[in-house]
Amino acid sequence: MKNIKQISNELGVSKSAVHKKLKTEPLKSAIEKHTSFMGNKLYLDNYGENILKVTFNKKSLNNFSEIYDMVYEIDKCVDNIDDMVVEVDKAVDNVDNMVDDLTNNLVDEIDKVDDLTTNFISSLQKQIDLLTTQNENLWNENSRLTDKVLEQSERLLSLTEQAQKLAENAQTLHAMENVKPQLTNGKKRSLFNIFSRKK
Repeated sequence: MKNIKQISNELGVSKSAVHKKLKTEPLKSAIEKHTSFMGNKLYLDNYGENILKVTFNKKSLNNFSEIYDMVYEIDKCVDNIDDMVVEVDKAVDNVDNMVDDLTNNLVDEIDKVDDLTTNFISSLQKQIDLLTTQNENLWNENSRLTDKVLEQSERLLSLTEQAQKLAENAQTLHAMENVKPQLTNGKKRSLFNIFSRKK
């Protein structure tokens, strides 16, 4: 993890420029999960640092925006699936409670049973069987949705890794663009010196 001062030094910009960039969208939302405070200093993890560095390279901004949009859409899908799983869990809990209540009722009725209540007990047992079947169906649905969440998480991880690779490629390109003018200037000076000596 690095603090803002360390990152600004690496980028060759001021701390205030970095803080200003961190307050703009979509970067603010994208990097939020990758920041933490130690004392009064803001730190970014490696992923957050890479995202921030990419935004300082103008050529990478379009790629970053596209990747961010894809990740955002996947996050929304995962959130929707999570919400569905929560709803299924609630339904399962409700069914479990109903089964428990009906079972308790059945036990109470068995204590008072006589010939007139036999049909009533049979009816309760059918309801319990029906609710148990529904409960099993809900558990199966819950399992299917959990598998879907895992699949989406794996896709999100893959996209995150691709985004990191793009960020590293962008940094490499940026570094190469900075080195190229220096090499060109050096060659011009050498030729100039050669022609100067001949005269």
